Amino acid sequence: MKKAHRIALKPTPEQEVWFGQQAGYPRFAYNWALGEFKAGLDVGDWLTERTLRPRWNKIKSMIAPWGAELSQDAAKYAIIELGQVTAGWGEYRRKVKSGQRTGRRVGFPRFKRRKHEQGFRADNGPDTVRADGKVVILPKIGQVAMVEALRFPGSIREVTINRTAGTWFACFCIEDGREPPPVKAAPTIGVDGHHGDLLGWAHGGEPQGVVFGTETAAASGQGHRPQSERPRQDPAIQPARKSVCETSPASCQDSQRSE
Repeated sequence: MKKAHRIALKPTPEQEVWFGQQAGYPRFAYNWALGEFKAGLDVGDWLTERTLRPRWNKIKSMIAPWGAELSQDAAKYAIIELGQVTAGWGEYRRKVKSGQRTGRRVGFPRFKRRKHEQGFRADNGPDTVRADGKVVILPKIGQVAMVEALRFPGSIREVTINRTAGTWFACFCIEDGREPPPVKAAPTIGVDGHHGDLLGWAHGGEPQGVVFGTETAAASGQGHRPQSERPRQDPAIQPARKSVCETSPASCQDSQRSE
């Protein structure tokens, strides 16, 4: 079973600078891959992440020479993420064209901006990041202090570093080797028990086993009625309004004295 644990970090000033550069590198790779994908669509070519990653490896030293000292796996994971996003968008478009649209709308992927995207994958694969008490050992950068130690034992599968409200956090994905707990079967409660019957009744069928109101109301013929069958009062017949003296005797006496 996999568990997640998010811990605030206490990096040094040098490590904070490195985090900022490392967060910009995968964002740059993602935006480059998205631009290539859009250019491919213009000529009728669908570029997958398997096609974009070799292209990136060939030209990254020319378009991003400043990333040579950074973790290259962060850029790889960013391009893989774009491939997953474009695949989801393509599947949604196929369903729309075939008239089988389900779920909410999936829009075309957008370019990432520094203001909203400050994070990166810090691992190089499963078990490449170690935690020792209140210290996490990351590839390329080494030891980084944490506010607290990991609460869950197990294998560290993924580590994501991101910045929120000026603080850097590490989100660990841990697999403890245990099976997830079974889902307990619970009885149906509320209106869900006759939901299908109510839908059938709305389409002209007869409700099965659905009782509205109490036995007294059913015996008196005052059970549930649809809104369209309820009697309406004739607007021409309105109850007479009470006079001022009937509603407020004090105000009536005051008016008589003034006369």
